[in-house]
Amino acid sequence: MLQELVNTGWLLLQAAIQICVVAYLIGLAINRIAPGVLAEPIKNFYQRRRDELNAERTRQLQLELENLKVELEKLKEQNKVQISTLHARRDELIQELYAQLLECQRMWQLALGPTTPKSHPSRERSAREASSSNEKLQRIAEKSRLYLPISALDLITSAVGSLALANELWASGEGVSEPDRQDRYEAIVGQFEIVQQQLEAEFRVILGVG
Repeated sequence: MLQELVNTGWLLLQAAIQICVVAYLIGLAINRIAPGVLAEPIKNFYQRRRDELNAERTRQLQLELENLKVELEKLKEQNKVQISTLHARRDELIQELYAQLLECQRMWQLALGPTTPKSHPSRERSAREASSSNEKLQRIAEKSRLYLPISALDLITSAVGSLALANELWASGEGVSEPDRQDRYEAIVGQFEIVQQQLEAEFRVILGVG
């Protein structure tokens, strides 16, 4: 009986030793093989992750670029509307200015021109209306300062100045003889017509019809 126990114990010890040896050998094998075996999966994992991040950044950039394009198109359309509105207002002011210039010229012709007798009642009425036309022209010119170039504004100022001289000539009353009045009026008209021609040319350039 004792001998059987000893034999059994010896067999168990041999089995345990064999198991330890096999475990040791397997451990050595894993230590040698595992770095190479694990390196490729790890490399592949980080490669996939990097590709995913790059793809996500690319999508985000594309989305931001599309949004930027949309915003730029909106700004372009808004700019077109603003420019169109500006041009429409400018053209409207030019028409208003030019019509008022002609009206002033017509009224001063009636007030000071040789076609109306000196003592005719309509002269005084025309002079009052011409003076009011001068003031209206001045107001329109002030409104136009933000819409017209300096060159056009300078010509308008010159035209207003010529018309102001006509107003002063009328205000001189009896202190000026009729021949002298006519000579001075003709000089004013000549100066005004020069400015008017220059202003017409400037308006054509602005309106793109020159």
